[in-house]
Amino acid sequence: MKKLFLLGFIFLISLSFAQAAYCGGDVQCNCGDTVNQDYVMEENLLNCAGTWGLTVNIGVTLDCNGHTISGLDIWDSYGIYLSHENDVTVKNCHVKDFMHNVLFVETSSTEIVNNTFQGGLYGMSLTQASTGNLIWNNNFFDNSVENAQETSDSQSNSWNIEGHGNHWHDFGGNPDTLVTTKFLEGEMELTGIQILNHQN
Repeated sequence: MKKLFLLGFIFLISLSFAQAAYCGGDVQCNCGDTVNQDYVMEENLLNCAGTWGLTVNIGVTLDCNGHTISGLDIWDSYGIYLSHENDVTVKNCHVKDFMHNVLFVETSSTEIVNNTFQGGLYGMSLTQASTGNLIWNNNFFDNSVENAQETSDSQSNSWNIEGHGNHWHDFGGNPDTLVTTKFLEGEMELTGIQILNHQN
């Protein structure tokens, strides 16, 4: 039985990779696709079995329109993957159950707004000199290791705009606190985000 389950799981992953394609505009996106034109989602992407939910290319706006992108809690999986991209906008998404619900790799000048990141190991990870990004009015909760993190080379990101920050789960055990947070390799420096509880 275990062998059959493992074979079925491997098949799902390989199927996800085999079907990966470009999408956006009038072309519907599926799990594992790369969004290369502005795109408004019309349905959920649930139980994505591969490495990522969606990759978003340079200059593209992904509007999930309130829909969900969910994974299967697979190691090294990414709900939304931004690698060497600039001027991307991700908005109105509910992303959950990936290792990294959003992963930035050397990505700059990107706006992340009006999203919910839930149930991953990391709600959001900014790595490898991802700088100059704007992250605001998002909900981060129930991410088991960090709701958000920046590596030491990923600085100069803004976590609020004109006093509008992000909602965090279990911030120091004190819900509904108004602060702005900046993350440096697991250490948190308080500088002013609207917070509903953050898990440090």
